[in-house]
Amino acid sequence: MGESSSDTERDNDNLQMQPFGFKPRPTNRLADLAGLDSVVSQIRELVFYPVQYPDLYRRLGVRPPCGLLLRGPSGCGKTALAYAIAGELNLPFFKASGPELIGGTSGESEQRIRDIFAAAAEAAPSVLFLDALDVIAAKWEGGGQKGMERRVIAQILDSIDTISSLGEPINTSSENSTEDSSGTSSDSSSTTAAAASSSSSSSSSSSSSASSSSPSKLHRATVILIAATNKPDSLDSSVRGRFTRELSLPVPDAPSRTLILRLMTSQMRVHDDVDMELLGKNTPGFVGADLKALAREAGMLAVSRILTSTHASASDAAAAPLLESSSSSSSASSSSSSSSSSSSTSSLTAAADDETNEVAMTTNEGELAVAATATSPYSFDEAEVFVEMSDFLRATKSVQPSAKREGFAVVPDVSWSDVGALAEVREELLHNVLEPIAHPERFRSLGLEVPAGVLFFGPPGCGKTLLAKAVANQSGANFISVKGPEMLNMFVGESESRVRQVFSRARASAPCVIFFDELDALCPRRGSDAGGGNGVSERVVNQLLTELDGLETRKDVYVIAATNRLELIDDAMLRPGRLGKLLYVPLPTMDDRVSILKALIRNVSYDARDTSLGGVDINAIGHDPRTNGFSGADLSALVREAGLSVVREWREQQLQSAASASSSSTTTSSGGEGIWNSPIICARHFESAFTRVNPSISASERSRYEKVHELIRSGMGALQALSSARTSSPR
Repeated sequence: MGESSSDTERDNDNLQMQPFGFKPRPTNRLADLAGLDSVVSQIRELVFYPVQYPDLYRRLGVRPPCGLLLRGPSGCGKTALAYAIAGELNLPFFKASGPELIGGTSGESEQRIRDIFAAAAEAAPSVLFLDALDVIAAKWEGGGQKGMERRVIAQILDSIDTISSLGEPINTSSENSTEDSSGTSSDSSSTTAAAASSSSSSSSSSSSSASSSSPSKLHRATVILIAATNKPDSLDSSVRGRFTRELSLPVPDAPSRTLILRLMTSQMRVHDDVDMELLGKNTPGFVGADLKALAREAGMLAVSRILTSTHASASDAAAAPLLESSSSSSSASSSSSSSSSSSSTSSLTAAADDETNEVAMTTNEGELAVAATATSPYSFDEAEVFVEMSDFLRATKSVQPSAKREGFAVVPDVSWSDVGALAEVREELLHNVLEPIAHPERFRSLGLEVPAGVLFFGPPGCGKTLLAKAVANQSGANFISVKGPEMLNMFVGESESRVRQVFSRARASAPCVIFFDELDALCPRRGSDAGGGNGVSERVVNQLLTELDGLETRKDVYVIAATNRLELIDDAMLRPGRLGKLLYVPLPTMDDRVSILKALIRNVSYDARDTSLGGVDINAIGHDPRTNGFSGADLSALVREAGLSVVREWREQQLQSAASASSSSTTTSSGGEGIWNSPIICARHFESAFTRVNPSISASERSRYEKVHELIRSGMGALQALSSARTSSPR
C-alpha cells in the first residue's frame, strides 16, 4: 500500500511538472491508417525529411517547412493522422484543441497560446498539434471582429512566426561558435524535455535520441506545427497564410473504404463470406469514423444474433429434463395410488407423504437445473462464432454516414417498375449514369474520366422527375436534389456560394448524383434579363459552368437536369461535357399508356374480373382514343378521379339512405356500408373520370417539342435545334 501510494504521488508530481499541452507519445502509427497513401507520401516529404535529414537542408540552405494544415470533413482522419505523425517521429508531443485555449478572463487566452508555443519551442525538436483551429482563428465578415478575437489572432500570428524562425539555417561563417552555443542550448532543451516527460521512459529516450541526431545543432530547434480544421473557408486569411502547405483529406472512395474496413475488422472474427469490396461499394459517403461505427454495429448485431440462438437452444435443453421428470413423477404417483388401494389407512398416508416428497424433490432439482443454466456463462464454440455478411448488411442500414446528415436528400423509394414506360430513355440512362457508377473501372480503362451530364426535356407531366428518382434509387449512389428557384438568394454572392457548396458536398461523397429540377429557372439565357436587373442569374450561370467544366474536375459526380422550357436555357449549358446529352421524354404511346396505368393501379383496389362482369380492362383504357395526348400526370389524375368517383358514389348512397330512413322511419339500405367496407374501382368509375379529366398539353406544344426532338435526331446540334425552336415558339 505504501509503495502504490508513493507511486501515485510521484505520477501526480510528474504531471504537475509537465508543461501546458504536453501529451505522452501516441501509440498510433502510419501503418494504422488506411486509404491515405497519397497524403502519407506528402507527409514524409514535409515532416519526416526535415527531422531525419537536417544536414541536407543545412547544406542546401533551405528552410524546412514549419506549418501543415490538415483540412477535410469530420471523421476523415485528421486527428488520427496527426497522432500517427507524432507517434512515428518519436518526438515530444504537444496538443491542444481550440476550446482549450479560450480563457474566461481578459488575456488568459493569449497567455495559454504563449505557454503551449513556448513549451513546444523549449522541448524542440517537437510536434505541436492544434485541433479545431477555426474556433480560435475564425474570420468575421460583415460585423468585424471583437477585441478579444483580434488579440487572439494576433497572438497566434506572433507565435507561429516565432517558431518558424527557429528553423532558419545557421550562418556557415560562424558555424563553429554557433555549434557550441547550439550544443549548449540543445543540452538544456534535452534536459527540459526529459524533465517534462519523466513519467514516460519512451519520451525521455525520444528526446535524447533526437538530441543525438542533433537536428538542433544543424538548425535552430525545429517545431513541427500541425493544425486541423473542417472549415478551412472560415479561417482568418492571415492565419491560413502562415502554413507552408495545406493537405486535403477527402472522403474515401470505394477502394479506400475497402482498405479501411479490412483494417477495422483485422481484430474481429469475420466469416469468410464477408465481401469487403462489396461493402466498400455499398457505403458511399462513409468516412473513417463511419466505417468504424459500421464495424462496431456489425459486431453488436452479431452478439445479439448469437445470444438469441444460444438462448433458444438453452431453453430447449432446459425443458427436456423437466418433461422427463414430470413423466416419471406421474408414473410414480399412479403406481403408488394403485398400491394404496389395497393397503391400510396408515400405509395410504405414508405413501402419500412419500409421493409428495418425491415430487417436491423432483421439482426442486428441475428449478436448480434451470437456474444453473440461466446464471452460468455460455460456452461458445469458436468454430461457430463469427461476424457474418448479414450483420454488416444490416449495419449499413442503421449507421448513417456523417456526409448525409446535412444537404443530402433521402434516396427516393422509386424503382423502374414505378416508371412503367420510356424504355429508350432508360437504356440511355443505363449507359450514361448507371454503368459508370456500377463499373467505373471499365470506363477508366477506356480513358473516360469525366461523366456526361444528362438533360431531360419534354412536356410537363411526362415523368422527368420520376426518372431522376428511379436513377437515384437504382444506382445506389448518394443523391442531392436541387430545385432551381431555391438556389437563388437576395444577397450578393449567396447564390453562387450555394452552388459551390452543392458541388463540394457531391465531390466529398462521390459517387453522387445531383439532380437540378426546373433548370430553366436557374440557368436562363444570359443577356435576356430573365433573372432580373441585378445580374444574379448570370452569376449563377457562370458559377454552374465553372463547376461543370472548370479547373476542378467533377470525378464521379453525375449531373441530371430536367426542364420543360429548353429554349430558355443558356446555350453554354448544352455544350458537350456539361449537359450535352439531351434526352427527350415524350408523351406516352398507346402501349406506354397501358404500362403506366398498370404501374399506377398496382396498389389500387379495382375490379379485376372479366369485362363482361363489369371488370376494369386496363388495355382498353390505354388504347381508348380519349387518352390520346395524355401524359403520365394526366393518367395519374384519371386513376385518382376514378377513385374519387367511388367516394362520391358512396356519399350519394348514404344521403339516399338517410332520406329514405327519415321518410319510412326504417333503415332499408345497407349497400353503402358494403361499398365503403370494401372499396373497389369499377369500369363505370373510369367512365365518370373521363368526363372530368382532359389532356393538359395542347397540340401546338406537342408539335413544338416534337420538332426539336426530330431536329436533334436528324443530326442537328442541340444549339441549332434550339435556335430553330425559339423562332417558332410563341412570344
